[in-house]
Amino acid sequence: MVDQSGSCYEGSWEQDRRNGKGRFVNGQTGDVYIGEYIEGKRSIKGRQLYKSQGQIYDGEWSNDKRQGEGTILNDKGEIMSGDFRADHMEGKLTY
Repeated sequence: MVDQSGSCYEGSWEQDRRNGKGRFVNGQTGDVYIGEYIEGKRSIKGRQLYKSQGQIYDGEWSNDKRQGEGTILNDKGEIMSGDFRADHMEGKLTY
């Protein structure tokens, strides 16, 4: 599916929503998500490229937010691992 903004989704559908594995490219920001969807929202496990921030997040998702264990790789080659809650890193952080 390609929409008017140039965003593109390739993957599984169920009841007119993204469900299962898929790849979404945001036509406005250039951000890319590859992973699982439940009822149209990023869920379970996936990898997100944040183009403007120069970061890649690889980890767990729930209800379209980073939730659980995850790792961030930034454009300087630094790797940070930790726990995410409501889309923010919390608790332990490992470099």
